[in-house]
Amino acid sequence: MQSRQLVDFVEAGIAAYGITKVVPDDDVLESHARHHLESKFSSELLARHAAAIAERAAATKLPPDLLVRVVEVLSVDPALSWDQALARLV
Repeated sequence: MQSRQLVDFVEAGIAAYGITKVVPDDDVLESHARHHLESKFSSELLARHAAAIAERAAATKLPPDLLVRVVEVLSVDPALSWDQALARLV
C-alpha cells in the first residue's frame, strides 16, 4: 500500500465512524492561546534586544580550559552530548 492509499484508507475509516476534528473546551483554548502569546511576545522582545544580547555574549570571558571542562563533565555524565555538557558549564 502506498502512502496516499494508506491515508485514504485511514480517513475512510475515521469518516465511517463519524469521527470529527476535536476542539478542546474554552479553558484549554484560552490557556493555549496565552501560551502562544507568551511565545510571540518573547520573540518580539528578544528581537528588539538581539544586538545587545550578541554583544554581551561576545564580551563574556570564557575559561581558557573549556575543552578540559567539557571532557570532565562528560566523564561524570557520559550520556550527555558535548553540547549539553557545554550548556551546563556556561
